[in-house]
Amino acid sequence: MVSWKNPLVYTNFLFFINAVCYGAIGFKILGILFFLTAICSLQYHRFPQNIYWRRLDMFFASSSLMFVLGTIYMHLSLFNAVVMTLLALLTLIIKRYGDIQNDPSYYKRCHTVWHLCVFYTNILVVQLLF
Repeated sequence: MVSWKNPLVYTNFLFFINAVCYGAIGFKILGILFFLTAICSLQYHRFPQNIYWRRLDMFFASSSLMFVLGTIYMHLSLFNAVVMTLLALLTLIIKRYGDIQNDPSYYKRCHTVWHLCVFYTNILVVQLLF
């Protein structure tokens, strides 16, 4: 079990903020998806050997990403949708870069930065949707 003090664990609470923000502006499905992502990601990072939480984390994180991308293309200008898509791709590159490193501490740093980037990118999306 990983400590609550680990940044990989406590940065997952940011996704609850994303969930509340999406719900508050009327995007209830995104709110629910981010709430489920936050729970599953938090549990996975607390118990990284548990394949159940890993699969749920991957499922809900991927679902949230796909739903956000679909939402921005339906509700934002083409320019803003492209910018948000590029930011999403940048966050995935950061995550992937950390995934391929052999040093666990480097993975931890990159994955934590990824959590922060996902949070801030979604706050920007909320601002654009509002």
